[in-house]
Formats: sequence, C-alpha cells, structure tokens
Amino acid sequence: MSAGDAEELVDRIGNGDEGAEAELVQRFSDGLSYMLLHLTGDRSLSEDLHQETFRIVLETLRKGGLREPAKLAGFIRATAKNLSRAEYRRTLRRKSDDLESAEEPIDSSPSQLSRVLIEEDRRLVRRVLEELRSERDRQVLFRYHIAEESKEEICRSLGLESLQFNLVLFRARKRFKELLEKRSGGAEGK
Repeated sequence: MSAGDAEELVDRIGNGDEGAEAELVQRFSDGLSYMLLHLTGDRSLSEDLHQETFRIVLETLRKGGLREPAKLAGFIRATAKNLSRAEYRRTLRRKSDDLESAEEPIDSSPSQLSRVLIEEDRRLVRRVLEELRSERDRQVLFRYHIAEESKEEICRSLGLESLQFNLVLFRARKRFKELLEKRSGGAEGK
C-alpha cells in the first residue's frame, strides 16, 4: 500500500466511512494473523489479539489519533506487537501469582527416626568397609560412593585404566555385599 493510499484510507475512516474500515481489515488481516500466530504460537490467542488490534486501530483512526497516516501499516504492526507483549507479561504474572499462592510444601527433611536409621546405616557401612581385606576395595568404594569422587580422579590416583576400575568396583561391591549379608544374618541370629 502506497503512502498516498494509506493517507486516503485513514482520512475516510476518520470521516466515518464504514466501507473504509472493512477495506482496512481486509487489506491487513492476513498479514496480521500470520504475525500474531508467529509471535504467540497459539491460534486462539492470536485470533483474540487480531480482533483487539483492529479494535484499537479503528478506534484511534476514528478519533484522528494517527499523526503520520502514511505509516498506517507500521502502526498496525506496533499495536499488535504491544498487545502480544502485554499478554505475555500477564501470563507471566499469573504464573508468578499461582506460585506465590501455592501451599507451602510439606517438610521433606527426614524425621527423627529416619535420621537415626540413616546414621545407623552409615555406621554399619563404615564397619563393613573396615572389614574388607583389600585396601584398594575400601578406597574405591569409599571414594566412589561416599566421597563421590569421579571415576577419572580415582583412576588417576590409583593408576587404573577405565576397564580395570569397572572390574575392581564390581568385585569390591560383591565382597562388600557378602560381608554385609553375613553381618545382617549374624545380627538376626543373636
């Protein structure tokens, strides 16, 4: 649309020509729909914003509120973008309000009984680790599972290859499990 055509269309709308309003909607509707769908990613929302954009634009033009009628297309785009941004902000505020109004989470910290049981398990694990005959088994299990060191760090300090580490860890776990089962079986027999 040329600048002259845009100015004429704006003048006609300002003078109450309903046919000019329909022409404006027809001329810009497809491009505006595409742009809003691209901005929002939501067909229903883009249709609502499409209608709201034309309502605001037509209201402004009827009052003679567009200072530069030659920039009609830019005014329509800017109005649509502003509406889209405002809707995005409203959505963020609603989500934020929903989070603030949510109930306080239930205390997820372990109960006193759970803490006692966890501490007993830790003591048992330490005792069983001490009973392992191989110092390397103790180191690998402790460093990997308790100290949470990386496999690479442990391999480097113990001079192991990756596959060797896997084998050592497997065997150490197996020995640990056997000792743990003996200890548990012995405790039940007492």
